[in-house]
Amino acid sequence: MQSTIPLISRRRERGKWFQKAQHAVPAVVLLNAGVRGLMEGQHGFGLALSIAEIAVSALLLRELVKEFAAARRPPAAHEQHHGVSWFEIFVAGVLTVEALERWHVHGHLPRPTLTMAVVTLFLGLFHGRLHGRRSKRRWTLHLDDAGLRLQTRAFGRPF
Repeated sequence: MQSTIPLISRRRERGKWFQKAQHAVPAVVLLNAGVRGLMEGQHGFGLALSIAEIAVSALLLRELVKEFAAARRPPAAHEQHHGVSWFEIFVAGVLTVEALERWHVHGHLPRPTLTMAVVTLFLGLFHGRLHGRRSKRRWTLHLDDAGLRLQTRAFGRPF
């Protein structure tokens, strides 16, 4: 019988969740701006922007709650993370809507914010592939009839 156990740091996983939680503040501010825009009776592009602010912020906050619930559950040993990261895609949406609001109010597009939105969207879309590459370098503990061994590919070859 052979068992493989991936060694996962709970502190690292908590740190990653707190990095995600930092996005809640801009999402709440953007949600407030969207509600304020609707209450002021915006028309045309301003109305569409207010609706987009509310929608993207609500989706990001919903995804954040789902991520928090998933972080509280104990990870399954067989659980694989694959596909896109909706959280990062919604963060890219929040950044894009923030840039569009700045353009609408001040008349210029903030290029760093748009660049960050494009990079975040890329990371969200290719999250599964990037995570798969990184998981190959993860430390694992192998238990079989031959004994116990620790394996990592951190240095290019098994240890």
